[in-house]
Amino acid sequence: MIRGTTPYIKFNVSGTDLSDITDILITFEAKNYEMTKRGSDIIRTVDEDDNPDGGFYVRLTQEETLALPVGKLTLQVKMINTNNDVVATSKFSIRVEEALYEEVIEA
Repeated sequence: MIRGTTPYIKFNVSGTDLSDITDILITFEAKNYEMTKRGSDIIRTVDEDDNPDGGFYVRLTQEETLALPVGKLTLQVKMINTNNDVVATSKFSIRVEEALYEEVIEA
C-alpha cells in the first residue's frame, strides 16, 4: 500500500457464513498507530446472483493512508454473528510505502 492513495482492501473468509454476521471489525495496527473500521465502512461482496460470496472489502481514504507510518502494517478481522459468537482471523501484515508527493489531492 502506498501512502496518500485510496486502496480497496478485499478479504475472503472461507468457512464462515457471512449471512449470520452482524458486525465486522478490521483493525490496522503499526508502531504508534491503530485504526478500526466497522459498520458502514465494510462493504460485503456478492456473486452474480446477488448472494453474499464470503467476501468483503474496505476502502481507505487519502487521509487515512497518509496517517499510516511507513513499514509493516498488521491487520486482523473480527466478526460477531447472530448467536454472539465472535471469530477472528490470524493477524497478517502488509507493507506501507511512502509516496513522493504526500499531500491530499483534490479534484
